[in-house]
Amino acid sequence: MDNPKTDLRQKAIDWLNSGRNLDSGLEILKEAGYKPHVISNFYKNRSRRDIPKKILQEVRNYIRYCTNPQINNSVHEDEPPVGNPDEKFEGNIDKELQKEYPGIIKQLLTDFRDLYIDRSKQHAALKAVGEANDEKSMGERKRVSMVIDAESRRMDTLWKAFEEYKTLGLLPGESLFAEPFNPETIVEQKNQKKEKPFILPDDAVSLKKMSENWRTKIVKAENKLQYQSEKQGDKPNPIPVGPKRITQEKRISQLKEEKLAIDTKIAELK
Repeated sequence: MDNPKTDLRQKAIDWLNSGRNLDSGLEILKEAGYKPHVISNFYKNRSRRDIPKKILQEVRNYIRYCTNPQINNSVHEDEPPVGNPDEKFEGNIDKELQKEYPGIIKQLLTDFRDLYIDRSKQHAALKAVGEANDEKSMGERKRVSMVIDAESRRMDTLWKAFEEYKTLGLLPGESLFAEPFNPETIVEQKNQKKEKPFILPDDAVSLKKMSENWRTKIVKAENKLQYQSEKQGDKPNPIPVGPKRITQEKRISQLKEEKLAIDTKIAELK
């Protein structure tokens, strides 16, 4: 069964990556029951020039806090919680790790803590991107938002397993850690699913058009690798060594293999 809280968080993330219609943003927060008095005030004063910025901030706050199991209903109050919730939460996890838990539970808690810390860094990175609507900024906002969502979903799974151990004494299965969790890989898989399947047409005209499209895709992908933008910049700004660069290099390799297949079939039809 779908988790309504997770679905609402995804709606909020999709809203951030869209045109950010104010009515839609308010409806998401209203449906979530998030800060009802504040949202009611937004409705009443929606013509004020500062309201769009405030709604944007509240949507981001909602994404940040709605999945944190250690945040109580204070997230729905008008006043922010006192103190630093990140420091308090990390302290609680460290206390749990000092208890005599089975190894798999300690691994679960360690992974959860590491994800929590990294998710906080991702939120800071999202804020640092800013509100610019240029291609690079929009692409980076989308990527970071998807990483945050992937990490939040993994945290949901881990915490559910921990609660089942605490309340029922059930240990999670080894499948929980069968594969290393890499949010960048999940983001890439989601992006690939959005693309149409690679199917070669049978006529030369369509194949030639497809070949040109793939040539453009390769150029954009290589620019993204070297300039972190689909358009060539004034000077190189390559993607740093790491999972994101590896993913992009694999993407370029795949596109080149597909273009070779297209051009090969064109030659066969001559």
